[in-house]
Order: sequence, then C-alpha cells, then structure tokens
Amino acid sequence: DEERIDSAVEKLCHLFHPSVFYEITCG
Repeated sequence: DEERIDSAVEKLCHLFHPSVFYEITCG
C-alpha cells in the first residue's frame, strides 16, 4: 500500500533528521 510506504518514509525522515540520512531519505 503506497500510503503505508509514504508513512514509513515520513517516520524515517523524522528519525534521521537532522543528518546526512535526512537528505538521502527525504531529499
């Protein structure tokens, strides 16, 4: 389900922010 994937990516964004991973995951 794409919504579930988007939600997971959003959580990863918050998890990794702020860091280089934020740019990779959310950039």
